[in-house]
Amino acid sequence: MTVLTPADAPATVRRTDARPGTVLDAARVVARQHRTMGWLLGALTVLAVGALIVVRLRADGIAADFATTGCSVDNTTRACGGAVRSYFDSEWFASRLQTYLGLLLMALPAVFGAFMAGPAVGRELESGTYKLAWSQAVSPARWLAAKLAVPAAAAVTATLVLTAASAWYRPENQADRPYVLAWYGPTLYGSLGTVPFALALFGLAVGTLAGVLLRRTVAAMAATVVTVGAVVAGQVRFRSHLWPTEVYESALNTSNPAGFPTESWITWSGYVTADGTRITDPCGGLGEKTDIETCMDLSDVTGFFYLHHPESHFWPLQLVESGILLAAALVAVAVAFRLLRRLHG
Repeated sequence: MTVLTPADAPATVRRTDARPGTVLDAARVVARQHRTMGWLLGALTVLAVGALIVVRLRADGIAADFATTGCSVDNTTRACGGAVRSYFDSEWFASRLQTYLGLLLMALPAVFGAFMAGPAVGRELESGTYKLAWSQAVSPARWLAAKLAVPAAAAVTATLVLTAASAWYRPENQADRPYVLAWYGPTLYGSLGTVPFALALFGLAVGTLAGVLLRRTVAAMAATVVTVGAVVAGQVRFRSHLWPTEVYESALNTSNPAGFPTESWITWSGYVTADGTRITDPCGGLGEKTDIETCMDLSDVTGFFYLHHPESHFWPLQLVESGILLAAALVAVAVAFRLLRRLHG
């Protein structure tokens, strides 16, 4: 008797090439999750750059027209009143716009960090949705690396565009234009060089650490904004101490006691006595009614002194400050990864 046997069932195909998800794979997921925020950041950047281009071209055009009128801002006649007023108005508005750009670049790191601490990390750790990503063969370290890499790329790109626009926007013939911002002013200094990049990455690092440490969306966002805000305030307060100042001294009979380039950043000034002592107030302890000349004679004042940063100190100050911010950012990121590994293996 012939026994008929059913056809062999097809063998079950088993995946043998399963591999851990890469950082790039996780980054694609993060980019899709936060594409709305990315579009908003891009739109804000384009809008800011467009406004800078329009205002700078308009201000330069008005300045060129004003130069052909023969009018002067020093001796304004009735016939030149309208031209002078139009020139000053356009220059003032152009200066204000660059101030606003500097404030934007100083505020964006806190926004980057809060976004990183809140929606990107804190919310997922708070709600437990991170488990879905980790169940797809994505390790916690790679998950956090992807969470950090995507906003870092967006922050660096936006900062690069805005700092380049700020450098282009600053007029070349600054000595001939009114309302030009000084290079050491907080808003202009904070929109040029390497400091904006370092501050943006620092904000992201603080946000990453806050999100992993607090695991609460609102708490992490608040802690990030407060921390980055305190650091920005500290930058403005202690920036002048990051590089040695130069000393300039002049005699009392010098017609121009300041005798150094007007673009220098004066950090301290006062009087020099015959024995070389530097004092700020020659009338100290001599009474309020003593006139300044008598005070200077009694204090044996022989000249003035100025501690200042010339414009050539711009890059040393920028690089030292950027190095400090980047070192702090590396420490914050390292602590965040170590903390994540300790909590979740």
